[in-house]
Amino acid sequence: MSRIISLSTIVLLLMGLIFTGCGKAVVTDVKISDKKISMQLRDTLTVSASVSPKNAAEPKVYWESEDTDVVTVKSGVLTAVGEGETVVRAFTSNGVSDECKVRVDNILTEKLTINKSKFTMMVGTTKKIEYTIVPENVTDKAIDWETSDRKIATVENGKVTAKSVGTCTITATSSNGVTAKCELTVKVRPLGVRVNMEKATVGTGKTVQLEAKILPDTSAYREIVWESSDERVATVDSNGKVKGIKAGKCKIYATTSNKKYDYCKLTVTQSTLKYSGTGNKTLKNVTVSEGVYAITTEHTGDGIFNVIGSDGDGRAYTYVDTDGNYSGTIIYAKGKSDGVKDATIKIAATGYWKLKIQAIEYNGTDFITGTGDCVSPMFRGTNLKKNVKLKNSGEGDFTVFLFDQSGKQIGVLCDEIDDFEGTVSATLDMNKYYFIVVKSQGKWSVDFDNGSKETKVNRTNS
Repeated sequence: MSRIISLSTIVLLLMGLIFTGCGKAVVTDVKISDKKISMQLRDTLTVSASVSPKNAAEPKVYWESEDTDVVTVKSGVLTAVGEGETVVRAFTSNGVSDECKVRVDNILTEKLTINKSKFTMMVGTTKKIEYTIVPENVTDKAIDWETSDRKIATVENGKVTAKSVGTCTITATSSNGVTAKCELTVKVRPLGVRVNMEKATVGTGKTVQLEAKILPDTSAYREIVWESSDERVATVDSNGKVKGIKAGKCKIYATTSNKKYDYCKLTVTQSTLKYSGTGNKTLKNVTVSEGVYAITTEHTGDGIFNVIGSDGDGRAYTYVDTDGNYSGTIIYAKGKSDGVKDATIKIAATGYWKLKIQAIEYNGTDFITGTGDCVSPMFRGTNLKKNVKLKNSGEGDFTVFLFDQSGKQIGVLCDEIDDFEGTVSATLDMNKYYFIVVKSQGKWSVDFDNGSKETKVNRTNS
């Protein structure tokens, strides 16, 4: 380090002597505002210097640095150009001066962290990456950014632009070479969604699992929201598991975060309820949808067999009241729109018993065949007078009861014994549904002569 006194400085000093010799006020003291200064590399700082007396003839202050490789100074403005220590001096033309010590530090990055190690973007979007530098007072905070694949994403000043589907690495580097990386996955917005079943059928109280596929596979935001169009008919959980509540139809929707959706047309049918046991028992929480039901009971024993049902609104119905062995079917209709919920059936029995509650559903076929005691599906009338053909083979009674869609008995088509073949006339309203109940010990057929295909029914107590 060296101090260089320029020719202009010497001239100024001589001028100060001349003015002094002329008897005018001269500078007697100079004071710098700061005696010790700390700076970081490339910082600038302005300091001031005051002179005494205030009316001095030559109050102008001049500045110099002992080491211009550390600090340069001009008109009191210090510029840190290198690490180290030096002295900055302020002086006047008559040689009065003051000085301060200046230290210049270069604080380097110790740690660089990108706030997310992995993140996902969609094609065409931009994102500013957040990062943290340690320590906070790093001298040079400049960060250099780089992408491993410019076809997938570009980065400039920490701002990432997603270009195409794929993965790449974004790297941040400090001025002293400390790096941080994050993995970027670029996807596209969901273009659609597909539910794996276009149509599905489930029984009341039963479940069916639906699945949804977001298109394309590279889509971002793969969350699916499931929803039922009518939760009185069926519910669905967050995983697509559907539960039938009551007989009816609804739609189960799968929707993406950007409102793309698909749905499954769901039909809920009334499940057949089956119970069995020995002796007395109370069946609780018996629930069925609106409709008509065949309630079939069996009993094996010498004593009483009594079955009483309560439909939940306080009214009781006696289904069976007999002694000894028994097998039979009765019709029960529930017209309320919400069906029966949490009903109770009380059974008094001495032996083994079985009970089945089976919904009578519409299938449109009115040429029905079967064996033994049966209840047919519902069929529609035609408004035309028909010759109903009846046939039975077997011993015992052959009785055919006709019911309407509300479960009301509207006639007896046949009441014969043993083998029988004959014809009766019937006119049924085309705007209503009907079904038959057959009592027989053999094979039988009932044909309403409408050209329908044969429908075979099984024993309701099987």
